[in-house]
Amino acid sequence: MAPVYSRLLVLTLGGVDVSFEVTSAKIRKADADSGAVTLAEARAGGKYDYYLDVAYLQDLSTNSTWSRVYDHAGSTVAYRIGQADDDGALDTTQAYMSGNVIISMGEGDLDLYGGEADADPSVRPTSEVSWKCTAKPVVTRP
Repeated sequence: MAPVYSRLLVLTLGGVDVSFEVTSAKIRKADADSGAVTLAEARAGGKYDYYLDVAYLQDLSTNSTWSRVYDHAGSTVAYRIGQADDDGALDTTQAYMSGNVIISMGEGDLDLYGGEADADPSVRPTSEVSWKCTAKPVVTRP
């Protein structure tokens, strides 16, 4: 059995662990925006697009997730998402998902910088993006 625990999720982008800035990460499947569906696609249940949805803390420093998104929009980047090992790194002895996404700043409105006022000095604003995967995510089961 390979249960998923959200508090143990690790996300890497381009081989860099971004978990310390990410507040939410999930892979989502959606109906593809395509008019023509082949017979093989119909037999397989339809045509789908896959997305990596990520919410991350805003931080304008050079190596932050925010800067990676802002500076590299349009680039294709490898990702891996799975459970953490005892040291907090991606545990490749357990099942995980991987693939490539096209970095974008999102469609339409995006909270790029700033957020709601809060009296709690520890509250930091977040940005949310939905990156299209270049293919169906691969599940690696060691």
